[in-house]
Amino acid sequence: NYIDNPVQSRTTGKKVVHFARRVNGAKGKLFAMVAGVINVDVLIEPIKELSIPEGIWLFIIDHDGNVIYHPMATDDGNFITNPGEGHEDLAEYSRRMVEGESGYAWINSYTGSKEDLLVYSGIEGTPWGMGFLVPGKIVDKLGHKIANTAIVFGIIITAIILLLGALVLAVSLKPLKIVKNAITGIAQGNADLTQRIEIQTNNEIGQVVQGFNSFTEKLQTIISDVKDSKNELGVAGEDM
Repeated sequence: NYIDNPVQSRTTGKKVVHFARRVNGAKGKLFAMVAGVINVDVLIEPIKELSIPEGIWLFIIDHDGNVIYHPMATDDGNFITNPGEGHEDLAEYSRRMVEGESGYAWINSYTGSKEDLLVYSGIEGTPWGMGFLVPGKIVDKLGHKIANTAIVFGIIITAIILLLGALVLAVSLKPLKIVKNAITGIAQGNADLTQRIEIQTNNEIGQVVQGFNSFTEKLQTIISDVKDSKNELGVAGEDM
């Protein structure tokens, strides 16, 4: 396949691109060549319709550095041989992109920022290059927005964690309150040793509850034995 750099048409005076494509026949042998001419305006029309945020520039250059499309540059601009005074770094990265390289770099600003972000790549199947030029102030603004969003997100996550922690703590302490109330009930009033704490858990609190119930049951048995012994001693005393 072949695509050349844009040239001025002798018939229309407009910039055109010549292209050719190989057509293979049986067993991959050359069968024919399809060739044609297309106006550059037709190629860049879809690019003009792209929704690109304001302030960000998309540009396309040919292999010699000539501007094929740039919303601000003139048709006779050249980013390799004449990028403008103080913008020699753009010339270097323009050479890289037309050689098919891809990457990004910070270059001297055209927009009044300290630096601009250049994201570039070669265009597959052509000797051309394409780049996005993002003013540094837009990058900084986006960075601040991301940082502020991260702070807000962090605060929300922290609040959720604290809330969940409080709920878990409240649920965990509820059995302890039941144990406390049961012990207080036994210690006060008639000391009802028939009370048992009904909590079905397998954690440490469950073990404490199980031990408390066992202790209460044992204590109830001892008190019952003491009462029986008292009655027997009373009967024996009367007999004596």
